[in-house]
Amino acid sequence: MAPRDAALAALVAATWGLNFLVARWGLTDLPPLLLGALRLGGLALLAPLLPRPRLPLRTLIVFGSVWGTLQLGGLFVALALGVPSGVASVLLQAQVIFTALLSMALGLEAPAPHHALTVVLAGTGLAVVVGAQGAPVPLIGVLAALVAAVGWALSNVMLRRLALDGIAVGSPGFLAWTSIVPALSLLALSLLVNGPDAVAAGFARASWRTAATVAYLTIGASLWGTTVWNRLLRRYPASAVSPFALLVPVVAMLAARWVLGERATGGQWLGGALLLGSVAVSPLWERLRRWLEERPLPVSVPG
Repeated sequence: MAPRDAALAALVAATWGLNFLVARWGLTDLPPLLLGALRLGGLALLAPLLPRPRLPLRTLIVFGSVWGTLQLGGLFVALALGVPSGVASVLLQAQVIFTALLSMALGLEAPAPHHALTVVLAGTGLAVVVGAQGAPVPLIGVLAALVAAVGWALSNVMLRRLALDGIAVGSPGFLAWTSIVPALSLLALSLLVNGPDAVAAGFARASWRTAATVAYLTIGASLWGTTVWNRLLRRYPASAVSPFALLVPVVAMLAARWVLGERATGGQWLGGALLLGSVAVSPLWERLRRWLEERPLPVSVPG
């Protein structure tokens, strides 16, 4: 990956890491599914102004469901159920493992030794961070975060497949049109699960902080962050891009410590270091491969 693109991937990860802090503020006013619906609803409003991607309606529905409904809905539910911001950010990074396994299983990428090393380091880091949590983490919240991770992995694989087919997955139009279905489904789920009264009460409690939260999640994290991320997935294999998302929990834990007072244990920082190590595997492997290819072979002279 080019250094400029690697820097962009890291900046997107930092933007997403602050998601957890901002979303925590938004959840004090709104039910989790409603917050997700508003985040995607702002993007969906742009759809009539942007060209529709050359995709069948079924593909738009399926991608929107796994990216928006599963990923964002699962994340906000996990936070609302009491999963700490730092732990939720780590659990979501199980997407790296799921993405690598799905990509190889579907034949999008050939298995390589560095894939196994990335999965081992990431899995170990995830286990260490969750195991080092001082207070018990609600199981239902953990499951919701893992559902979000599965949704992220599925969207990564779908994006890579669509990019190989020539679809402009990095365009704002793609993001806006694929937001319509999850925005409507999350709103419907909020009305069903929370009830119309809770939804109405959420709107009644809305303040400038709520508006700022939705604006950050919609414009910064989704419109800018997801557009750049999708463009990177169009240029590079998913296994090369997705590990950068492992920077998200590091940023999230730092933000939660400084702003919310959530203190990470030594074990959690060790797990974070393992996650950072897994990010470095793919670029280091690529540099080693290029160095070996460019190195001239020794020529033996018959004696």
